Amino acid sequence: MKPQPLSEVSPLLVSRPPDRLGDYAHQAIQTCVGHILKQEKGVLAQRDPEFVHQMRVGLRRLRTVVQVFDVAIALPKALKDRALKQLGNVLGRVRDLDVLQNWLSNYTDQANLKKSEKKILRTLTNRLKKHRKKRVAQMQKYLQSNTYKRLTKTWQRWLKHPHYKKLACLPLDISLSDLQLPIIAQLLLHPGWLVTDSTDPTNLEHVHALRKLIKGIRYQMALFRNED
Repeated sequence: MKPQPLSEVSPLLVSRPPDRLGDYAHQAIQTCVGHILKQEKGVLAQRDPEFVHQMRVGLRRLRTVVQVFDVAIALPKALKDRALKQLGNVLGRVRDLDVLQNWLSNYTDQANLKKSEKKILRTLTNRLKKHRKKRVAQMQKYLQSNTYKRLTKTWQRWLKHPHYKKLACLPLDISLSDLQLPIIAQLLLHPGWLVTDSTDPTNLEHVHALRKLIKGIRYQMALFRNED
């Protein structure tokens, strides 16, 4: 069975969203966690690289939800960003290789290459496959570890018995702008916008950081998008 994109599984904003910050945060977290857990079997079985991609997307959106609603939700230490980052790392190492392999495959098929060039690319592709196999083994080991099992069980316990902060009772409509402004300010003041020399490694790091921030904002804006 093919994995479904997160937007098709369950939109983060339903036609009648909860009015309070805490309730909205709970709904968004439930959607993201559910999506992540649905990908587990496919990721472990390695039936389709898309399962890894969808699990990673669900995780990124979960991290965004946690960041946005930090003022309203009280999470145990086990659910802080450090634990989620570890999962993101093991998924990202596999996903990055999938993207690279796909690009090389398309390039080899479309480019007018000499036999010697094709031979070099085949050698590179075989090396990438071996490297991916190693990363997949590491990823599968983590997903079957007690560390990951504790993480998912802790999320499920929190969803059944959520804990909130005082601001959780605030109406969403009057606090929405205050939730969004901090990360938008980071975007507008980011040094990556000023990069003109692409040969400087430091500049490239700024551009990469800006790209990640833009992606985070896209996920954040999707939380509040009206699907009607």
